[in-house]
Amino acid sequence: MASLFHIGRLVGAVPEPPRSMLPRRRMKAFARMFVCVVVVGVLSVLVSACGTAEGAKRQSKLSKEVIKEEDGVERHWLVKSDGLIVEEHGLTIHGNLHLMVQYPKGVRGPQIDSPNRDTNAESVATMFYRSGTRMSRPPMVGEEPNGKDFLWWPNGKLFREARFVMGTPTGVWKYYDKEGRLVGKGRFRHGKPQSGLFVGSDRSGYFFFFTSYPIKQQKYENGVLSQETDFFELKQPLGGG
Repeated sequence: MASLFHIGRLVGAVPEPPRSMLPRRRMKAFARMFVCVVVVGVLSVLVSACGTAEGAKRQSKLSKEVIKEEDGVERHWLVKSDGLIVEEHGLTIHGNLHLMVQYPKGVRGPQIDSPNRDTNAESVATMFYRSGTRMSRPPMVGEEPNGKDFLWWPNGKLFREARFVMGTPTGVWKYYDKEGRLVGKGRFRHGKPQSGLFVGSDRSGYFFFFTSYPIKQQKYENGVLSQETDFFELKQPLGGG
């Protein structure tokens, strides 16, 4: 407003207000601004409180259902939300390794070892070593790996970075030793090793470890295997470490 009054005096269109009025107008403007700030603050608190309450409400709807129990040990159980299964847990027959399958969109029935699996169900299947460290984590659509697939060593270091498109190996795969050093890098084409240095099989998730030993390191050139050496031998039962 000060600039407007200044322009008005130059052209003779707007008379200059008495100076005693300026502080009063500033105070009124400040008061209006203060009220706006307070209102916005109160609304923010209310929105945050509603969001927290809604989150707590959703959390409170989670329920657990045990499907199989042996000798006091839960071997297969579900976590449900609003009637849908959002997590499914199980222990393997050999080694009692913990498998956790998460369903972002939920499923209506159990999927592990079920004859009525949802072939379109999206999931992320995480297998753990007995120590609790992650072993593998592939995203899945039905029973097909689809997306980035990770494997870890028992010490928690990343072992393999892979990628699948509906079950087909694709793109560049990377392999690391137990210290985290890159020891292999190879490219797949049309589901087959094309060029570079590969380690072990192209199976997804924890199935990689259910293979013949020693695991091999293989070099491919233009789709042809040119060299193969032993990479590592399994020196203890799977899941140890």
